Amino acid sequence: MLQGEGIRRARERAQLTQEQLASLLGVSARTIGNWERDETVPRNRAAAVQAALGLDETEGPTLRSASDAELLGEIARRMSQRSFPPAD
Repeated sequence: MLQGEGIRRARERAQLTQEQLASLLGVSARTIGNWERDETVPRNRAAAVQAALGLDETEGPTLRSASDAELLGEIARRMSQRSFPPAD
């Protein structure tokens, strides 16, 4: 099961903000914050969280083995498929 600290660490490793991850998953940034603080759990979105962050479904909140180039390439691919509001 996904736990908050693992979600936060994986999100930071993927260099995503809470807002960006929320946009990828179709939830609010507040929801991501609640997950990271273990106030709620992503029960019906666990697979989507794991896929978005490159987490191994069998091992829980650990990143699968991948090079930095592979991770950055996947992040760029996913971010190019979404539109984000301009940064302040």
